Formats: sequence, C-alpha cells, structure tokens
Amino acid sequence: MIPAGATAVAMNVTSVLASQAGFFTVWPCGTPMPVASNVNFTRGSVVANGVVTSLGTTGAVCLYSDQQSDVLVDVLGWFGGGVKPPFTGVVPSRLVDTRNAVGGPTGVVTPALPKSVPVRGVTVSVNGIAQQVPADAAAVALNVTMVEARAAGYATVWPCGTPMPEASNVNFGRGGAVANGVVAPLGAGGAICIYSDQAADVLVDVLGWFGGGAQPAFVGAVPLRLVDTRNGVGGPIGMMTPATQRSVPVRNVTVNVNGVARQVPADASAVALNVTMVTARAAGFATVWPCGTPQPEASNVNFRSGATVANGVVAPIGADGSICVATSADAHLLVDIAGWFAGGADAG
Repeated sequence: MIPAGATAVAMNVTSVLASQAGFFTVWPCGTPMPVASNVNFTRGSVVANGVVTSLGTTGAVCLYSDQQSDVLVDVLGWFGGGVKPPFTGVVPSRLVDTRNAVGGPTGVVTPALPKSVPVRGVTVSVNGIAQQVPADAAAVALNVTMVEARAAGYATVWPCGTPMPEASNVNFGRGGAVANGVVAPLGAGGAICIYSDQAADVLVDVLGWFGGGAQPAFVGAVPLRLVDTRNGVGGPIGMMTPATQRSVPVRNVTVNVNGVARQVPADASAVALNVTMVTARAAGFATVWPCGTPQPEASNVNFRSGATVANGVVAPIGADGSICVATSADAHLLVDIAGWFAGGADAG
C-alpha cells in the first residue's frame, strides 16, 4: 500500500489503440494542467512511457489525452515527504521547445549541435508555489520528446561536462513525435546535455529533482550499458524470446558518478534504467521486475514488429542484486543504468 506520506510516484503510463495521433499529459491533481506531454502516440498504437510525478493534495494524479484512447497505469514505486524529501516533484514545466524558441533559439538539434539545458535555478511550481530548482539538486526527472526527425535515430541524455556515453534514451523513427522518461544526473554547472544522431526538434519537460547531500536518496550516474544482446554485452549474443527471460545484475556494477568510479552498493533498493527493445520480430511488450519475485502483470516497453523502442524504468532490485526482463515476442534487448536509489531512504 502506498502510504499517506507519499509525495510523488513512479509510474508506467501506456496509451492503447488511440483513435488518432496525440499525447497524454500527467500532472498532480488540484493544479492547473500544464503545457507538457508524457506519452506521444500514433493512431492504433500501443505506446508506454515512464513517468515520475508529484501527487496532488488528495494523493492523486490526473491524466489528459487530446484524443480518445484507452490507458494503462502501472505504479512502480513512491517517494516520501519530510523536511527534505528524497524527490521533489513539480507540475511539469517545459524547459525547451526548439520549434518555438522556448529555452533557446529555434532550430533542430543535430549531431554537430548538441543541446545544453540548464536545470538548477529554473523556476517551477511545487504544489502551486513558485520555487527554484536548488543548487544542491543532484539529478532530475525529465520527459524528453524528439519531434519530426529527418531520419530514424536516437538521442542520448547525460550530465554536461562529462564525455558523452554509449547509451540511448529516446529511439525514434522518421517524422512523428516520440517521448521517453529520463532520470539524469546534473553536470557540475547544473545542466544536462542532449545529443541526437539525426536532425530533430526536441522538447524537454522537467518533472522534479533529487536532492544531493552526504547521503542522497538517489545517486545519478553517467549512463552505462549493462546489456546488449546484439553484441554480447552482459551475456550471450542472441535475441530474447518469451522462453528466455534475462537476469541483469545491478548491485556491485561499477559506474561513473561525477567523474569518480563507484560501485552500485549492496544496500541499493532500486535502480533507474533505460530499457530498449530492438528489431522485434512481432508486436509485443517487455516487463521489468525484481528477480526472485513472481513476474507481474505489467508492461514497461511496448513495441511493434521491426521497431526500436526505449522506455525509462524505475525498478526495485531483487534479493540477489538483479532485475529481470521478459519479453512476449522475440527481440534484442539493451539495458542502460542511470543511477540507483539508496536503501533505507524514504522511498518505496
């Protein structure tokens, strides 16, 4: 049961068989609906996205769709409150829209022109009160949308001031709009950087931030690829099938945190991931859950035949230190780690 003191929640929101192309917006009930999108979908599709959002005063989140669509909502965990909460959720606020000069000049992001997005010091709405993202914010929850790409490709999000990693956060086709939830550490200057391997417009909505300090509840890392079944990273080469679920060790993995090599500790309780399904042989879905527990009736990534689809996932870690992934259709699997949640923190 999610406790009364919970102030924010991690969810997976899935649009199913929409009547037309459109978008979902998720926000804390009791506040005005923001100009932001969390899930972008096409007609008749099944599209999921990871969402981290604050709860309204009644403990609820609201969803709006600009087109008729069924919706699935899977809760992945929650964050508690207190004087200094581990996560501060905000009414989604648009930081960047390259189509109309929000957060900088108009013009697409290209491989030669990555986008730097300042986050610390930005003014947002927290429970209806204007507040700046503080100087000690260590990581941020975002929704990143790539719009009208000139060709199929991918975008990478990472802390500015560090080398760009070999990882992807948003995988997109030519044209249209594709969004993904991203949890990213902030660079030393308080900004995140976005690279696109194809020319595309980009939208960035901030959903909240994680505080720092001596014992932060969330430790963000430069994204690191844990699994790539195309080339044998993290295990054997070969597509996943419904009969071959994958166990992915997380605890004790070495990652880059602010330029320092650190291991995911033994008391880490949950992990932030980006999970990508590549060149699936049929339409289907993937489920992520803590190893050692029964596979839940939930989906984290929904994909169609031949597609490459990514989704941000916040997943508890199993007792053996691993997360498990299953797929309903044959597909290659990529798993990138973006950070971990400390054990004993006020989060579930």
